[in-house]
Amino acid sequence: MLFEPGSSVPVVEPEPYATLVVETETPRPGDSERLEGMLHGLASQLRQLGRQVEVLVYHDDEVDEAEVARSIDLSGIRAISGTDVEVIAADGRRYYEVKNHGASRSRAQIVAFIDADLELEEGYLGALLGPFDDPTIEVVVGSSYVAPEGAWYQRAFSAFWVFPLRTDDGPLIDATALFANSVAFRTRVARRNPFPQDDRYRGACSTLVRQLRDRGVKVVQNPLARSRHPPPRGFTVRRALWRGRDRERSAQLGEWRMRPGPISVFAVLLRDVSVSCGRIVRYRRLVGLRRRELPAALLLAVGFQGLVWVGFVVAAIKPGFIERRYPL
Repeated sequence: MLFEPGSSVPVVEPEPYATLVVETETPRPGDSERLEGMLHGLASQLRQLGRQVEVLVYHDDEVDEAEVARSIDLSGIRAISGTDVEVIAADGRRYYEVKNHGASRSRAQIVAFIDADLELEEGYLGALLGPFDDPTIEVVVGSSYVAPEGAWYQRAFSAFWVFPLRTDDGPLIDATALFANSVAFRTRVARRNPFPQDDRYRGACSTLVRQLRDRGVKVVQNPLARSRHPPPRGFTVRRALWRGRDRERSAQLGEWRMRPGPISVFAVLLRDVSVSCGRIVRYRRLVGLRRRELPAALLLAVGFQGLVWVGFVVAAIKPGFIERRYPL
């Protein structure tokens, strides 16, 4: 607690407009330029926002603390009037645990989770926070997309991977999905509805959005809150296997309506392959895939989805194998 010099009356610090929680788990060691670039973009938008904001940067155990401090200093965020920056040790907390802890530390009425590997488009921050001027809105989902750039396989991933394509300008829409890399909550809502804690690497987002909707929480997406997620580097075998492993965990939790057995697994695999290949064919021009690259892109989608379901089967038959053999 702070006191005025020579006075016993405590100083009442003004409440920040919002808390921004930034983790350093997604940029892996050697990817410090992603964190630095994200913080530079964030600093620019904080200047435009012109509101008092606190930024909580969680220092991941595997990321050099000096690099994090250097990235923060180079961004100039500390020099922005009304912006408080705090670096917090993750202390072994994983991705979703960091976000829940950030919500518990927030001093503001709004808490936003922004991953450190994103490139924020112009106007992103205002679009993510602005809808809270409507008191009925309780959660705002950003619009992340994979940048259609780089080698052919990276452009193929932008068509069929986790995120949808870049959104067009438009009004707020009801959100049916939630990505934890770009989302804001009223802080009281985030504390009452934390990201589920289990041993999934990813996947708690789908659980949480269902819980929020079931509880009558108003969740919207703002197409204008756009951010670019970097395309994957390489074939991402580990990510595919872990996605399958997370799906097996979701099935164990009763979140997958599928009958156990190889026939059911194969049927869902065919569905996923069909959806992924359909997206590549439909969006190939939008992501810049040439006609001669289309067969390879389709094979990539088939191979990736096949590995997802290899991960599912392996996790069901031999629990713990993927965690030991392919750690993330």
